[in-house]
Amino acid sequence: MALYGDQEIINTDGVLCLTVVAAMIRLRRKYEVPHLKEEGLRRLQRQFPSSLEDHGNLDTDAYEYIDFQVDDDDPRHKSAFSAINLAHECGIQTILPALYLETVGCDLEGMMFSSDELPIPYTALRSCVYGREKLLHAWMNRPYAAPPAVCTVKAQCKAAARPLSKAIRKPPPDLGATLWPWTSFLGTWAEVSALSQGLCKHCQAEFAKVHEEERETHWAVLPSYFKLPAWDDLKDFEA
Repeated sequence: MALYGDQEIINTDGVLCLTVVAAMIRLRRKYEVPHLKEEGLRRLQRQFPSSLEDHGNLDTDAYEYIDFQVDDDDPRHKSAFSAINLAHECGIQTILPALYLETVGCDLEGMMFSSDELPIPYTALRSCVYGREKLLHAWMNRPYAAPPAVCTVKAQCKAAARPLSKAIRKPPPDLGATLWPWTSFLGTWAEVSALSQGLCKHCQAEFAKVHEEERETHWAVLPSYFKLPAWDDLKDFEA
């Protein structure tokens, strides 16, 4: 049992149900058992990290550390909302930027109108909608790569870059994926992925470089997009 430090649950990389993680964190209020709170928090922070590198290493197709126990046909936001409610209930701020980021690629109509009751705290819902707008604005105003000096087929690449740049000016299918590594991001957008193949390898690398630079820029200020304190000012369990 987690209460007694069972190593099958504590400090392992296996998947734990969110209900178990929530119980571990909530028990801190009743029992002075530090490893429960620490392991529950560790699980959440690994799934919703504050590091761009850790975020980029996550599986983009499935949750690796937490089982949200949702059905395959459940809306995507259902998992994020359950974690958001837990974070607000227990005063866990450090996971909120990455957690709110999960919602920006979800169906907005489904998020807002699937029920007449608020699915998450109003402050959280407001932050998610505001963050979506900020990320969309950042994407639509991003810089675009130009053929680098080492490109030996500039006319060909300029011709290929025009439809690619035009396609990228549209909102992406998954707005949250704009903060994934370039190769993972291309996996979510078939049109852009196909058009990028018309570039030489040097120009493809230049597009990837610009994308990575933009990722770093926006991740550094991501909390502000959701009206949260800066990364270093986010605290846990202070409520």
